[in-house]
Amino acid sequence: MLIFVLISNFQLIENTQVDLTDNLIALTGESGSGKSSFLNAVSAGLGLLRVDDTLIQKNKKKATVELHFAMDSLDQDLKKKIAAIRYGLDLDINEKRLILTRTLERGRPSRAQIDAKSVPLKQLTAIGQLLCEILDQNAGHTLNAPSSARFFLDNFAGPDHKKLLVSLTSSYKEYEDLLCEKERLNSLLPRAKSRIAILEEEVTLIEGAMSDLKDEASIFEAFSLSAEIGKKREHLFKIRTAVDGMQSSLDMLSKNKSDHLHPSLTQPIEALVASWQECSWEVERESQHLTDAIDTDKLEEKLQKIEKTKRRFGANVEEISTYLSCAQEELWELLCIDDKIDAVQKSIKKAFTQVVNEGNQLSNSRQKAAIELSKILTKHLNELNFLGAKASIEITETSLTREGKETLRFLLTPGKGAKAVDLHKSASGGEKARFFLALKLAGCQDSPPPLLILDEVDASLGGVSSKKMQEKLQTLSKQRQIICITHFPQVAKHIAQHLCVRKNENQGHISSTFTNLTTEQERNRELQRMLGEDSTV
Repeated sequence: MLIFVLISNFQLIENTQVDLTDNLIALTGESGSGKSSFLNAVSAGLGLLRVDDTLIQKNKKKATVELHFAMDSLDQDLKKKIAAIRYGLDLDINEKRLILTRTLERGRPSRAQIDAKSVPLKQLTAIGQLLCEILDQNAGHTLNAPSSARFFLDNFAGPDHKKLLVSLTSSYKEYEDLLCEKERLNSLLPRAKSRIAILEEEVTLIEGAMSDLKDEASIFEAFSLSAEIGKKREHLFKIRTAVDGMQSSLDMLSKNKSDHLHPSLTQPIEALVASWQECSWEVERESQHLTDAIDTDKLEEKLQKIEKTKRRFGANVEEISTYLSCAQEELWELLCIDDKIDAVQKSIKKAFTQVVNEGNQLSNSRQKAAIELSKILTKHLNELNFLGAKASIEITETSLTREGKETLRFLLTPGKGAKAVDLHKSASGGEKARFFLALKLAGCQDSPPPLLILDEVDASLGGVSSKKMQEKLQTLSKQRQIICITHFPQVAKHIAQHLCVRKNENQGHISSTFTNLTTEQERNRELQRMLGEDSTV
């Protein structure tokens, strides 16, 4: 329940504080007195109105709207929804008040606050939509939408009906997804054979290279050492050549040692020969070890294979592994494509049967609900002084969709003996307004916001009809708080709280003031003004 409104420097309203004490409130005043300014201010405070600098009073730097809602008047589910929207804020759903604030400053974006904490505008708007519904005198035009009859009937039909609708929507989506899957699989058939050959080649290539890919770092390191090893091999070759030359000289010395050498030199020569022989054998062993330790050509071949794989399938092992997984999955799907198509076809048949069954159940539920809603609407229309009028809902079978297998439209019979007409094509504005109110009274709305603002929705009604509307508003106010902006005294007369808006002009400055009419004398004076009578007492 909205219990307090503070507005400053907003359009015609300079500085106003309004206490709202009842569930049914009338707001009256001359045309141009500031009723629309009040509505716009409340809309802005709820985040439901797009604002700009033109809404700020002339010669003022900023405008402010502050709305206080009594939390104890809100049901627990609504409190939880509000708490879910207010992420990042510490909300105690048992707080006494919820305060929404919107501040407009010239040349700057507007600022939104919830309980004095700055929030994004979208948060304020989301909460505003939960708290308030605003209907103007063109509200009946909502009935012109092709889907309006289905919307109102589905909301009226109750929770079991809604479960059927949700189930059908889900089943139909599953059915559509299966049809898309069948189409996708069929599109693969013409190129399945060639694609299988490509995938098999890719999978084989990647699987063959995967081990080297994982060891790429060590392979590259070994290849980098090959240059140094090559130099060692070259150096050892030179040593071996020198040793071989020395070996020849030593062989000659050894052969001729007894003929030409002094006996004292025989032992040193023999030792030298043995030493060079051992050196030659060591060089041979080292050369063979280096040759066995590395195969440069093989390493280079591996690196080329790795580079080729990376160019085709990914920059690193992770990307190539992902590509391999996708290729294996696609290959398996293509190898089993005929079986998959058969399985999908069976699933489609099963899903279609389920959709048809659920569509029939939903259709039967709508037929029953339409009969009941037509009776209730007719009753409310007659009580709104639309005597002899009869409401009905025409249901026409169409092709099955996720929303059912029928189109619906409201029909209105204006009186006895009259022909039923399509409501949105042939009904007058007043008839639509009364029909729309009858829908609200029938409860054709799921979890309606606790605040309903009616902006001259009675403008198209006559005097007697307006009185009937006031009686219906009394009934509706037992479920929701209603602020009714009206020009009809028949509507305002019996409403508990009556706010009067007056326009004041002082040295060219125009502003609006709000007065809570608490005495019978004040209320009678305003009602006489509304009737066009002399209000002098």
